[in-house]
Amino acid sequence: MHWMQVLFTILYVLTILSIMSSVISSPINHYNVLSYGAVGDGNEDDTQAFVEAWNAACHCDEDTPRLVVPEDKTFLVNPINFLGPCKSGNIEVVLSGTIIAPDGSNPWMENNVGRWLAFRDVHGLNITGDGMLDGRGERWWDFCKHHRVKSCNRLAPWILGFSNCTDVHMRGINTARSGGGHIFIFGCENVDLAFLNIQAPATSPNTDGIHISHSSFIYIDQCTIGTGDDCISMVDRTYNVNITNVDCGPGHGISIGSLGANGEVVDVQNITIRDINFYGTTNGARIKTCRAGRGRVQDVYFYNINVTEVKNPIIIDQHYGEKKSHSTKMRAGVHISDVQFFGFFGTSKSKVAIDLNCSENVPCTNLSLGNIRLGPAESGEVTSTCNNAFGSTYGVVRPKSCLRYQRESN
Repeated sequence: MHWMQVLFTILYVLTILSIMSSVISSPINHYNVLSYGAVGDGNEDDTQAFVEAWNAACHCDEDTPRLVVPEDKTFLVNPINFLGPCKSGNIEVVLSGTIIAPDGSNPWMENNVGRWLAFRDVHGLNITGDGMLDGRGERWWDFCKHHRVKSCNRLAPWILGFSNCTDVHMRGINTARSGGGHIFIFGCENVDLAFLNIQAPATSPNTDGIHISHSSFIYIDQCTIGTGDDCISMVDRTYNVNITNVDCGPGHGISIGSLGANGEVVDVQNITIRDINFYGTTNGARIKTCRAGRGRVQDVYFYNINVTEVKNPIIIDQHYGEKKSHSTKMRAGVHISDVQFFGFFGTSKSKVAIDLNCSENVPCTNLSLGNIRLGPAESGEVTSTCNNAFGSTYGVVRPKSCLRYQRESN
């Protein structure tokens, strides 16, 4: 019978090891959505499981509770608000699987929302993994572009929204086919986004990649973005933004604005954008304001920018959205100053490679052009055009600068 005792001993040891392995792989502060009833077949509605898993993690007293979305599963999720603040002061979301949005506009219309997965008042949030957030936006694009419903831009959902959050770090996430934009940042501080892959077709309307508003200390690095609108856009009350190592295309480029459409006093300062590749985009480096606006855009730096067949490599447009019928006697204007364009290389699809169209009421001042070598994407030559633009140049500037070195008296 000795062999039976040996067999029982082996089975006992294997059981203990199995239990230990389960404990090690599933710590008590890990909240897997499958444990809360999620199915993950892409058909069943898993919304409630995500809500319950988030609430459990957010109310956990342990250090760094973790919400887990496992790999090899597809979760159908309706609009959710992930609300904070959380007890631990720091929460982690591990996204390894795929989350898909409802197909069509009805769920969004009924709830009157413009966000799909929205984090609010969360302080200390880490989102990691190589999972996918699929907005399934084709019906929205048809709804917005072809039917042109007035409420479309308000309702078309962003994939991810961060509102009034601090210390947000996101790595490696993929987003695709958003009905509206992809990532929306409002009223946040210290947000760090890296190694993101954001994709929507060039023909999809209003599918901005990352949009920043009323936020400060935003860091974006090593991202690949291709959309039907701006790869990255920044609007009012945006400060201390650092964007590096981004591949943009297709899309409308990286834009500050538009600003001041309704006569607001706007303020955007200390923006650095460097080591960027633009591929076939409508614009490269762009600042756009409306004539009715007031306030300032100041201390903006574009460094080491490569453009390949870009329609407007460098553009300031202070008459954005303006109709010919608008009065030219309006005295308002956003003051754009201390903007540097340095190290631009590549090809322009349009004849005007540098277009600085500033306000006649509040001209642009202290603009700088340096080490710029832009040529035509096909045959011919490229030129610069300036309107009320004052500043200086250094190094090689091709096409030749048209900046005025001092303001002429009236």
